[in-house]
Amino acid sequence: MVEWNKDCIKIKVGKTPAGVPWFEVDGYLPQRDTNGKLERVKRKRFRDKQEALDYQKDIQDEGRKFLSEGQVRKTRLTEDQENDAYHAFGLLDERFSEAPFKPSLVDVVTF
Repeated sequence: MVEWNKDCIKIKVGKTPAGVPWFEVDGYLPQRDTNGKLERVKRKRFRDKQEALDYQKDIQDEGRKFLSEGQVRKTRLTEDQENDAYHAFGLLDERFSEAPFKPSLVDVVTF
C-alpha cells in the first residue's frame, strides 16, 4: 500500500515552444476511486509560480484533511484477524524474499 504524504503532489516546470515558462501541478490524493486506485489530482498549468504553489498547498491541505478524518473500510475481519493477516504477509515476504515464486497466503494455508 502506498503511503500518501504532501510530496505526492509535485510542480513540474517547463517552457512552451515560444519560450514562455509554465508550472504544472500534478500528483495523487489519498482518496481512492471506484477501482481502488489513488485518485489523481486534476492537472493544472499556471504561468505564475506563486499561483502553482498556492494550488499545490490547497490540494495538499485537502489530502491532509481527508487523512485526518480517518478511513473506514467495510470488512468482516476483526482488528485481531486483520492484524494477524498483515503479519502473515510480512512473514511470507521475509521467508520467500529470495524465491523466484512467492506463494500467496491461500497457497500456504491450503498446503
